[in-house]
Amino acid sequence: MAHRQGGRRMLELEPLETRIVQSATTAHAAETPIDALARGLVLKTPTPQVQIHQDVTFIATDASSTTGRPIRAGKIEFLIDSPNPVVLGESKLNKTGATSFATNKLTKVGTYWIIARYVEPGGKIDPSETSTPLAIDVTPLGTTSFRVTPAVKFGRIGEPITFTVTALDSAGQPVTNYTGTVHITSPTDSATTFGKHFYINLQLPPPIPWTLGLASFQNQTYQFQPSDHGSHTFTDGVTFGKGGAEEVKATQANNANIHGKGVIAIS
Repeated sequence: MAHRQGGRRMLELEPLETRIVQSATTAHAAETPIDALARGLVLKTPTPQVQIHQDVTFIATDASSTTGRPIRAGKIEFLIDSPNPVVLGESKLNKTGATSFATNKLTKVGTYWIIARYVEPGGKIDPSETSTPLAIDVTPLGTTSFRVTPAVKFGRIGEPITFTVTALDSAGQPVTNYTGTVHITSPTDSATTFGKHFYINLQLPPPIPWTLGLASFQNQTYQFQPSDHGSHTFTDGVTFGKGGAEEVKATQANNANIHGKGVIAIS
């Protein structure tokens, strides 16, 4: 708006306002330069704690903090926040201004700080359009099985045999901080020559096992210690009283689904 003051023509600037663009069906606010500097980029995850090597999913939403309208174009880049940020990956925004990204690249135990930043359709990155850092705790994989390793493949009746039990994670790697309790048994610990179904089919009672031929153990229950680092050797741990393909089985005391076994040929 212009007016005269003291013989001079003065020009007053009106405050910048968001323009309203009217169409035949709807009206929407055209983005101003202020909107572009005030994008609300929010980063979340449903799993703030994961085990090493497992996928973690990130969800990012981007909207103008001035108008609340979603940012529908461009993409979001996901990074490990550090003096030298590491890019984990990127994902395009959808029509609701949201996107998600999953990665298994957090391969070390510890706390990671993750950030998301907006990338314009032309590829330009504005560092000011970055989310608040999000903490992700990565823990070691839990024990899912045991590896039972006999010291020998062939043994003799009545001679003690040494074996080692190692706790493993789902990736088959040793769980070096395992401190659980295991039970040691032998599934083949029977003097019965044939399986029980053989006798059932013949309508005969199975013979009573000859207890003198069963395996004997130095210790059938053991709690792993921190000094074991997830692997314990049972020296002269088992002695078999009969020949055949004999098994040594380790089972976690509070979860029978976590187990493992090794086979020794006894003659």
